[in-house]
Amino acid sequence: IVDVADRQIVLKRGDTGATDTLELDASSAGISLQTLPDQLEQLEGAILGLGEDIPEGVDLPVELLRGLSRSLDRHSVVMHRGKLDRFDERIKGKLVGIGARIGLEDGEMAVKEVFDGAPAHKGGLIEGDRVVRVDGISTNGMSVRQTVARIRGPARTRVRLQVRRMGTSGEDSLLKLTFTRAEVKIPNVSWRIDEHGVGIITIDHFSEQTVRLCRSALEELSAGGEGLVGIVLDLRGNTGGSMIQSADTADLFLTDGVIVKTAGRGGKPVPNLIRMIRAHPADVMPFEPDVPIVILQNKRSASASEILAGALTSLQRAVIIGRTSHGKGTVQKLYMLRGGEDRVRLKLTVAEYYLAGDVPVHGAGLSPDLTVRRVVYNRSGAWIPPDLDETVVLDVDERQGWREEGSFDRDADPLLVLAGSIVRNAS
Repeated sequence: IVDVADRQIVLKRGDTGATDTLELDASSAGISLQTLPDQLEQLEGAILGLGEDIPEGVDLPVELLRGLSRSLDRHSVVMHRGKLDRFDERIKGKLVGIGARIGLEDGEMAVKEVFDGAPAHKGGLIEGDRVVRVDGISTNGMSVRQTVARIRGPARTRVRLQVRRMGTSGEDSLLKLTFTRAEVKIPNVSWRIDEHGVGIITIDHFSEQTVRLCRSALEELSAGGEGLVGIVLDLRGNTGGSMIQSADTADLFLTDGVIVKTAGRGGKPVPNLIRMIRAHPADVMPFEPDVPIVILQNKRSASASEILAGALTSLQRAVIIGRTSHGKGTVQKLYMLRGGEDRVRLKLTVAEYYLAGDVPVHGAGLSPDLTVRRVVYNRSGAWIPPDLDETVVLDVDERQGWREEGSFDRDADPLLVLAGSIVRNAS
């Protein structure tokens, strides 16, 4: 039990009543950065001195630092073990595993995607397979994270999956597949060209692979058939990632202008942080497609995706349709708190970023040029947004149970159709 008062932290063990008091060496402004490490060490010693057994797997210094980071801002976090591993995978765009995305569907572990060229692809796993067992252990009752943790493992080791697959005749078959784990690149960019010549590029998040993949997308789309008439950049649900990769991706579509600027406390520059990124001319970055661009975004489009969308719109290169974006306009830097195998990193907010013309994003988000609100039809009836006093386009989302008979197109995406129509009719 912890009580803080009069520059003291009083710790009390609930079962024995043992107490310890830690005097805070603080000025009226609070504990200084110079005294903070010693104070944390004293706090750790006081907790251990109460004789409480720390549960296995709990790293007390890390837990104290997590509490400290939570008092700063919601984007400053201490990362350790699994959380740090997942962060590294997201930023680097690489993982060690078999190269498949697993999700929960009708209470079962379903294969949602198989990465081209990955061990899962080479070993015969296909989208729609149900993972029944991992190394002989049933997945029944497991969470997605638990299932993925069992499938993952060191490179060059094997994992055995038992999967259930629907046959062409409608009958299920059980298959036993063995895969050798390897380093796999995570595909976070996908692209295609529709029947009207509109290139659709979807960016899931921004990793170290994003610019390379976007460049490949533009080269492939530009080389196709009758030519590219327009591009739709789908950033819906893109919660961010690398600021540098986002800015460099914007540079693929621009020939001049400020993409993003950063400023720390009081507008001052932050040491070892890029202050400004400008677009390169066409002879340096020769991929700028001379076609109209429409960006799709929603409330979950945040951070690095707002840099890309904001740069293209503020420099008059694209228009946005959808909803106002999340409004995460801060920049975080990584600091190593502990090295070695049991490493710990601090992701600390150090700056805000601004678009061309010093336009801030934090808190406000990016407003769309065309606002789209969703109407949902399902077995409960029709859900219509209450605030339709603004000028909006309605996106109709039909779900299971609305029709008494017949079927509906589960993959229908009216917003994407609208975006394609806009670029085809734009000059």
